[in-house]
Amino acid sequence: MKVQPIIDRLKSVSTTLGGRIAGAAEFSAEVEAARLAVPCAFVLRASGEASEASTLGEVVQMFTEDFAVVIAVDNSVDTRGQAAAEALDDVLYDVIGSLLGWEADAVHNAFVMVRDDHVAIDRARLWHQAIFRTQSAIASL
Repeated sequence: MKVQPIIDRLKSVSTTLGGRIAGAAEFSAEVEAARLAVPCAFVLRASGEASEASTLGEVVQMFTEDFAVVIAVDNSVDTRGQAAAEALDDVLYDVIGSLLGWEADAVHNAFVMVRDDHVAIDRARLWHQAIFRTQSAIASL
C-alpha cells in the first residue's frame, strides 16, 4: 500500500495536526532542519510480512503491512518534557482515532494499531511513533 492515502486521510480527519503531515523524504529533511511547525506527523512504511502461501489452484498469500506515523510535538517550553508529553497524548489519540478501523481501499483490511514507541527527545522536539497494520490478500497472476 502506498503512504499517500494515509497522509490524505490524516489531513482530512485529524483535528490536531493542522494538515502538517508528510512522507519519508520530508521526514529526513525535518530531522535535519527542524523547520516544520509542530505538532506534525510523518507517514513511513515500517515493514511487511507474507504468510505461508496457499497453493490450491492459484498461489495466494496474506500480506501484512505496517506503517509508522511519526509524531513531533514542541518540547521547547518545558525542559522537563512534561508539557510535550501532555501535548503528545492529544495528538496520538487523534491520530489513532483517524486511522483505527479505516479501510483505505477495497483490497486492504481495516487499519489497527499495533503499538506506539518513544523515538527521541531533545530541547526542541519530542518524537514518538504509532505503528498501524493492515492486511491484503495477494494472488499470483
